[in-house]
Amino acid sequence: RMLVGKWDALLDLLRLDLLLVENAPAATAAAFGRMPVVHLGCGAMLPAIVRTLQEVFAGVSLHPAFVPSADQPLAGNFVLLASDGPLAFARPPALDDVHPLAASVRRLATQPPIPVNTAGAVVLTDEFNPLDLLDTAYKESVRRHIIETTPHQILLAG
Repeated sequence: RMLVGKWDALLDLLRLDLLLVENAPAATAAAFGRMPVVHLGCGAMLPAIVRTLQEVFAGVSLHPAFVPSADQPLAGNFVLLASDGPLAFARPPALDDVHPLAASVRRLATQPPIPVNTAGAVVLTDEFNPLDLLDTAYKESVRRHIIETTPHQILLAG
């Protein structure tokens, strides 16, 4: 409850029009009924999603809920924010009372956005939406990992 409450407070500060998340159940719960929430898949789809949002919204930025490393800036959970206006806090966030389990909320509010290279990314439309194809390599790697690491008795049990 505390984590959802912190997300609720952060969403009040940001006044978003849309929330895009990848594996962020507390943020999803806090946004429920307040704004549309879109759940992202793997990072292979991210450039297309960001470019599409940039076509529609004036403010688009990607914020890590982790400490990014130089060699893998997108290796973790993140929140993609989009708004009709500039993305800025309505008031300075009060982060002194953040519970240790909600430390990612503090990082989200204090770290600069991560740039996303959208050069060559497709703009998604109702007529052209290849998201299922953009993460095919990732899905295949997950499938191979499951097959290689699961005992065959489990896979063949029926």
